[in-house]
Amino acid sequence: MEVKKLYADAEPPKFHFISETETEMVMDYQSARCMSNVCLGLIEGCATHFGEAIEVKMYPQTDDGSVVRFSLSIV
Repeated sequence: MEVKKLYADAEPPKFHFISETETEMVMDYQSARCMSNVCLGLIEGCATHFGEAIEVKMYPQTDDGSVVRFSLSIV
């Protein structure tokens, strides 16, 4: 919402959470800019910052990469 306040025409990415347990999470990342690798880097950076060892798998849901499913697991 903060981005939209500054830039009314902006299309920030969306996250749709599919499932979550104490050790696993599955979510879809949707972005018109197809920046799933940036999302991956942010996820990995957050895990490193908080001292968590995680495994991240990416599954493209569209041919253009605008929707990618992330599967995160604590290892």
